[in-house]
Amino acid sequence: MSETAALVLKLLREGPQTPSELAETLRIPLTELRIHLDRLREKGMDIAPHPILGLELGPPPRHLVAEDIASRMEPCGWTRIETLDVTPSTNNLAMEHGVRGGTGPVAFFAEKQTAGRGRFGRIWESEAGEGLWMSLFLQPSAPMVSWPRLTTMAALALSEAIEATTSLTPLIKWPNDIVCREKKVAGILAETGSHPENGPFIVLGIGVNVNQTSFPEAISETAGSLRMLSGCPFNRSTLAAELLNRLQALIPLIHSDFSSVLEGVKKRSSVLGKHLAADLGGMLVHGTAEDLDSEGGLILLLPDGSRRNLHAGEVTLRR
Repeated sequence: MSETAALVLKLLREGPQTPSELAETLRIPLTELRIHLDRLREKGMDIAPHPILGLELGPPPRHLVAEDIASRMEPCGWTRIETLDVTPSTNNLAMEHGVRGGTGPVAFFAEKQTAGRGRFGRIWESEAGEGLWMSLFLQPSAPMVSWPRLTTMAALALSEAIEATTSLTPLIKWPNDIVCREKKVAGILAETGSHPENGPFIVLGIGVNVNQTSFPEAISETAGSLRMLSGCPFNRSTLAAELLNRLQALIPLIHSDFSSVLEGVKKRSSVLGKHLAADLGGMLVHGTAEDLDSEGGLILLLPDGSRRNLHAGEVTLRR
């Protein structure tokens, strides 16, 4: 990703500008500006000359462009944004980045995954051009014991981003699903790894059903897309930028004000106050979802009046 090219798009999104105006604002020679413009056009960005006003930015391409995402963000704290046409799994890509000694934060996006996965090894459907399939490589400064909080934080950031860019009001189905009108529209998968010199890292895999118009019969009753639920398609780059912005703002709260994150999650919870059956490795435990504990775990009130704390990765909840 070229930061200068992203700035070109950001400036053009504000309105038409002449090449000389752009070059002066960016403090680069016209020859360098032309190189960036040519590369952006090669990636599918519609940048056309206006006979009077200068250069105009047209509609974005159907596929994701890293510079387009970055141009829609606040001052970027992400070391790199990378977009690919196809990859087996963005989580695998991010894990390999860490194992090789790469640093972050880095956001990997793919138009299509051939081996995408969710929790418990489930396959995640990911056709090209319809959803957001991403993995975020992070090296938090907080102690590793606090890292499970990141899944909770990502769920809050994702639900807020969807609400900000659509007409929908998403809810968080503990621990890591986003639902709208009882249809799953997004999920989060966290994995950790380590490098001998750079130390431990965490990868947050996020899949969002954005513009699908149908799903395979096996999941059609439980899965939904933002387009199907709202009746209109959405710009995936806008949603991606909104998510990265919000997550970037939340991450510092992991050790300073996680309680405020939990309050936001509780307000959006789809399970609190509901009677649930928790599947603990094949053993069903019935109870009422009473609250979240200080680490984001679910407190289940059992029929005998006792309480059980459930933690991400060990339960599947059913109404």
